[in-house]
Amino acid sequence: NDSGYMHIVGPGRDGTLVEVNGEPMRRRVLMETDATYTTPPFNTPGTFYFTCSMHPEMTIKVVVTD
Repeated sequence: NDSGYMHIVGPGRDGTLVEVNGEPMRRRVLMETDATYTTPPFNTPGTFYFTCSMHPEMTIKVVVTD
């Protein structure tokens, strides 16, 4: 996190954190300024979404292929 804001990051979309079985990132992470986080490996093909509950406009999409 290289911004001046804190983030609470986890699986979900549009600021709504939802844990789903099989998601590589199962827990919510408080990202303070200058904090880093590495997810477990993405071993399963699929499309995964991660969002920040404090900033609903921040949603990322990760596509894992074979």
